[in-house]
Amino acid sequence: MERQRDARGQDQAEALFLESSARIGANPLYVQGAGGNTSLKLGDVLRVKASGTRLSQAMVADIFVDVDLSRVRRGIREGVADPVAGSRIGSCELRPSIETSLHGLMPHPVVFHVHCVNTLAWAVRTDAAHEIAERCEGLAWVMVPYRKPGPDLTRALATALTERPADVVILANHGLIVGGSDCDAVETLLDEVATRLKATPRPAGAADLERLNRLAAGTGYRPARHADAHQLALSPAAVRIAATGSLYPDHVVFLGPGVAVAGDRTALDAAIASHDRSFRPVVLVPGAGVLVPEELSDAGEEMVQALAMVVARIPDAAAVSCLSPADERALLNWDAEKYRQTLQTR
Repeated sequence: MERQRDARGQDQAEALFLESSARIGANPLYVQGAGGNTSLKLGDVLRVKASGTRLSQAMVADIFVDVDLSRVRRGIREGVADPVAGSRIGSCELRPSIETSLHGLMPHPVVFHVHCVNTLAWAVRTDAAHEIAERCEGLAWVMVPYRKPGPDLTRALATALTERPADVVILANHGLIVGGSDCDAVETLLDEVATRLKATPRPAGAADLERLNRLAAGTGYRPARHADAHQLALSPAAVRIAATGSLYPDHVVFLGPGVAVAGDRTALDAAIASHDRSFRPVVLVPGAGVLVPEELSDAGEEMVQALAMVVARIPDAAAVSCLSPADERALLNWDAEKYRQTLQTR
């Protein structure tokens, strides 16, 4: 009888986990494209979102992978290069999320890792630690400096949690992790953090699609499909911030390093010619809008929109911290991210 009650409780926890994952994944302020991941610990099994899948499909597709939690944690303790290698349980062909070791490290039964737009708008700023501290007062939180996603970031988080246990983790230039006893607790805490860090978007006008189409004719470029993506180019402050450099990993993975700025056809041709053909740049046309390569995938379009939402929430005069060229190269040459990107190309 006790075993039956335990089984029913586990089934209910799994059902609630799927519902919560899908709900979070459908909110573009939390998750964009194949970004973000959730996990549920079931005894010694860690159920985590598979790399390259979308959280929004949690209720309609098999997007989770089971891994051996003890093996992952042992790998983290022993400092192995990849704590997740060989830990997958069952015959599922999908790969566990790049961030699986983060989920394994966190002690909570339920963990959500999201690319919260309002959090990112603070986490890319040079004054992030001070500003976030004021707004997260009273929460068990910690901030971790930027590290390459995966084992490098897990090691940095392990150090931070040793010094200061936390339910909320702000990842500089990356996102947000929230852990709790169940899905309701995690969603409630996630919403509270997002509310505390809420920033008002910068007002901007409408894109000049006629000018954009005229400028792009014959170049292999076109206007971005999401109307709010054009906000990146419709104020001097937005152009300045976006052109400073790559702000977080998913931008680099799906759009290539940084963005280009071009006010006329000569500048546009030069911008296109100066970049690696494998990642033709997103181009900001000040006062008009955003041009993207004609072949840009739906996932790429979502990343342009996400960048616009983040930049719109950064004050005009704020200083931002960007990924270094070495950081960008590490992401572009990483097999794990190449795999995730191939699943999102369509």
